[in-house]
Amino acid sequence: EKVIDWAKKFMKLFSPIADTEMKFPKFHIWYYHMINTIREYGAINSSTTETYESLHKFCIKIPYRMSNRQNATSQIINTVRHDSILNYLKRITSSTSAKKHRQTSTLSGIKESFLLSDFNEFINEYKATHHLAQEDEKAFDVLIEALNQYFDLIEGINDDDVKATLIKWYTNASIGIDTVRANTKYYNAPTFSNVAINMNEEEAENYHTVDGTCFAKLLMLFSLKIPGHEEKNLALVN
Repeated sequence: EKVIDWAKKFMKLFSPIADTEMKFPKFHIWYYHMINTIREYGAINSSTTETYESLHKFCIKIPYRMSNRQNATSQIINTVRHDSILNYLKRITSSTSAKKHRQTSTLSGIKESFLLSDFNEFINEYKATHHLAQEDEKAFDVLIEALNQYFDLIEGINDDDVKATLIKWYTNASIGIDTVRANTKYYNAPTFSNVAINMNEEEAENYHTVDGTCFAKLLMLFSLKIPGHEEKNLALVN
């Protein structure tokens, strides 16, 4: 066979100077597959060669690389953390002033607003007229309990202040150069961002963390305005 004869001569000629031991995907295709292809389908062309290259890539190379990975979950976590650290270092080492290094968060895409005293009434009316994602349902189930824990951290507020607290519900937030979303219909699909949280050292032991970083899913983005206090931008996560 001329193809096999050509392949043997090619190997004999170049193997002394090749560092790859002649392990070339295209050469492998020619030697082991091309003769049968010619016999069955006739003369080959560039499309035939490209087809074999594509099959080799998607059916052999990629599956091998995927199956050869160990501890895939930890690799994903480390990759996300690595990218987060790089983004942070880029921001703090830029030539901008120290004032610009400080991250600011801006909420946008307001959905609704309501007083905390009207929470139950608001939820019932909203559920009757809107579709809720699972994350929305979870947020409404735990919001009051989470706010009670938050209020316990603030001095000088009473029950009347709590009842008069105004909540504004948003769909997304810009944090530095990043955007996170907690949106039931973002291009007609629910989108709730996964986020990395730098935990307080005193609280880190209460959560599953990777070197002090906790990973969570956004459930709700909202602002909280307690009478007599500055408005705060908050996020509810799971």
